[in-house]
Amino acid sequence: MAAKLLSKNAMKTAIFYLIVIGLIVSGIGVHRWHANNHLEWIDSLPVYSTAKYYANVWLESSGLDYTNIRPGSPTNNPGTGKVKVADNLEHKQISREDVASAIIVLLENDQTIGKALELVGGVTPIEEALRTL
Repeated sequence: MAAKLLSKNAMKTAIFYLIVIGLIVSGIGVHRWHANNHLEWIDSLPVYSTAKYYANVWLESSGLDYTNIRPGSPTNNPGTGKVKVADNLEHKQISREDVASAIIVLLENDQTIGKALELVGGVTPIEEALRTL
């Protein structure tokens, strides 16, 4: 019972932040979850990737302003402050620190509203990479 209550409270909190902030952190390639050409990681985490996919579908069809960021495999390495951003990228790694830095920039950038983007470690400074969207 406690786990179910915790799960409901966690979901309410997640929905609150999703609606208030309007930013979802998904996973690289998750938008191709149902396609035959989806990325290998999706098969290794079927429940997680399914949840990510349907969260994306819901948000993108909700009518809310949103930005959908799909980072590559997260690492605990220190951030470099440099990324690669595009609609469809090869599955690579990115530090959690760089994902967090990108989120801050995205929250301050109205030009990304209504967009979904993939993000991996790269050579372009985060602000510059996100400015080109």
